[in-house]
Amino acid sequence: MNLAYEEEQTAQAQTAVLADTLDNEPAELVAQLSHRILILQQQAQSLMCFPANRDGKQQRQLLQQQIRNLYQQLFVLEQQQAQRRMRSENYLSMALSVAAHAAHQHAHGETLAPAL
Repeated sequence: MNLAYEEEQTAQAQTAVLADTLDNEPAELVAQLSHRILILQQQAQSLMCFPANRDGKQQRQLLQQQIRNLYQQLFVLEQQQAQRRMRSENYLSMALSVAAHAAHQHAHGETLAPAL
């Protein structure tokens, strides 16, 4: 049981470190979270070889909870990336619209009057 607790604490610490890198490398964070999920799934599967082992059952439940938490983090990360893409696309759309309007005015010899 102590080993499972230590693994949980390690996983939480790793997740906190990974979350700090969100702004720098979101794709890398997704890969690391996915890899961690795979490892935890393999550990949970190996514990299934001993279904009568009470400690094994508790460890398996703990691993399953960690896996759910990591999937939730992946979901949140995907939502954040989608929001960033939307903001980026909206900004790009606005910038292109302003540039097209300015080019149209310039092509027709119009100048922008300074706002007073």
